[in-house]
Amino acid sequence: DNIGSSDVILNVSELSIDNDIRESKTFSKITNKLTNKKEYDNMQLGIKMHEVLELIDLKNPNYDLIDNKLYKEIVNDFLGQDIVKNINKAKIYKEYEFIYIEDNVKYHGIIDLMLEYDNYIDIIDYKLKDTTDDNYIKQLTGYKKYISGITTKKVNIYLYSLMDRKVVKLD
Repeated sequence: DNIGSSDVILNVSELSIDNDIRESKTFSKITNKLTNKKEYDNMQLGIKMHEVLELIDLKNPNYDLIDNKLYKEIVNDFLGQDIVKNINKAKIYKEYEFIYIEDNVKYHGIIDLMLEYDNYIDIIDYKLKDTTDDNYIKQLTGYKKYISGITTKKVNIYLYSLMDRKVVKLD
């Protein structure tokens, strides 16, 4: 009753969407085992550190906003690494989420930190401690494949151990 009459004719087209995805994969490591208290606490620390690194301004960090001494040390040590020495020249992407389909498989990933410079891109994935797990290498290789497919810039991939304060460059 509230809609007035009109002489406008709407043309409606039917949209056909190919939804023939047979499989869906995530690049993140999937764990399906029970954890003990120490492993749980470590997972919580990793989650908290991801959150801190996501929220802090990496170009002008305000450490007063971080209420935990360990967290401050970890952020400070990370920002002292060679891979971020030119961060002021980078375009920063945090928690960069993407989805793409290849050969009827849908891939999903979330890049912790991506630094885009004039001639190259650095992808950095934070790990609490272990940087040797083959699943992490597959994860970063998938990230690199996707980003390399949408840019002409050279793409570098790194794992960063928050607890060891160590960078591992992958190929």
